[in-house]
Amino acid sequence: MLTHDPRDRLVMKSGSFTFLTCDVRSALRQAEAAADGKDVTLMGADIAQQALRAELLDEINLQIAPVLMGEGRRLFDHLGTEHIELERTRILASPHVTHLRFHVTYARNTPSGGTPTHGLDG
Repeated sequence: MLTHDPRDRLVMKSGSFTFLTCDVRSALRQAEAAADGKDVTLMGADIAQQALRAELLDEINLQIAPVLMGEGRRLFDHLGTEHIELERTRILASPHVTHLRFHVTYARNTPSGGTPTHGLDG
């Protein structure tokens, strides 16, 4: 878990969390190593903005529920002026939640360019 509030390692029944205070690139490298080939998921507007600005995400999954709670953070604020294109690849709706999946393409990506390999789940 990447955080601005360092804590000791947290162990839970479903696994453990290691809290990091490094930059987003370093955190993702460490997460990829720990994931051993499995997907890496980021959660939260601040980390999502950092990863989008660094062009590190290739997919965004959003779960939208018809409930508004507090002020929150705007997911797509503070991204700068670079062009980021979202292509919707899935929509699944129910009365309680709508799930949206987008493929992320950055202005620098060309047919010969590389593609990021991280996702956002929010």
